[in-house]
Amino acid sequence: YFAAPRDDWELLLLRARQLGADTIAARVPWAWHAPTEHALDLDGATDQRRDLVGFVRLCGRLGLRVLLHPGPLHGNLLGAGVPAWLLQQNPAACVLDRDGAPWHDAGGLPHPSALHPTFLAAARAWIDAFSAAMRPLQSPDGPIIALYVGSTGMPERLDYNPAVAAHPDAPEAGP
Repeated sequence: YFAAPRDDWELLLLRARQLGADTIAARVPWAWHAPTEHALDLDGATDQRRDLVGFVRLCGRLGLRVLLHPGPLHGNLLGAGVPAWLLQQNPAACVLDRDGAPWHDAGGLPHPSALHPTFLAAARAWIDAFSAAMRPLQSPDGPIIALYVGSTGMPERLDYNPAVAAHPDAPEAGP
């Protein structure tokens, strides 16, 4: 939905339906819906392509079920799909290598440290806001049949961020 003009959504969904699809799976990039720290747009107020609520409702009107992946991390998006402002304001919340240097993705953006307390608090706020907006659209009253909350495509990398080392879920660093 976010990669196509809003005016094209219905045609694209109808074509998917004609091809036999009955379920639409969509990533929901946190960075796309939170362009600034104080702006969260899930209804298209700042850009029509951000109208996730409208997209899900359209799927329902067309008889399509919906599976959403709200992240908070998406390994195949720049910055893992995390808003750039989060790590700009909190540079200590990024993955560090053994030498203490921040790890950057192929696009040059720092990668968030998934177990850093600042990242976790922001990610919880994102998921809370996303959930509040999507709850009325969940089955059986709406087309959302499932959420995928895992992480996809994230590089396997040890995070030497000091704030993460004490976290009970952090992997043990080798010699």
